Amino acid sequence: MVTVLLVLAGAIAGGPLRRLVDRAVRPWRGHVVAWDVLASNVGGSLVLGFLAGLPTGDASTQFVAAVVWGAFVTYATFGNGTLRLVREEATARAMIYAAASLSSGLGAALCGVALADVVTPN
Repeated sequence: MVTVLLVLAGAIAGGPLRRLVDRAVRPWRGHVVAWDVLASNVGGSLVLGFLAGLPTGDASTQFVAAVVWGAFVTYATFGNGTLRLVREEATARAMIYAAASLSSGLGAALCGVALADVVTPN
């Protein structure tokens, strides 16, 4: 029961953080690219990479990584946005958006791991 409550608490924290990013990038959000989704996924990937790079593997770190940031990143929404572009016959834009999203997310995660290496004592 405690695990269920922790997951619920994490989702309650991660979802509103995602909404704040949505509001912050709303002026740049257009029909062509879902900037809010891209920003959330790249930022979330950076944090997840940082948490994964920490030497501790305790339950609190796993909770924050899996639940809070899991609710923050929106790769399902990224998939839907990419599919929407394909259905609108904007296949080239969909491919560019997908490649940019995945490569920037992976790059951000790697930067997060590197940052964790820098800030943790050896």
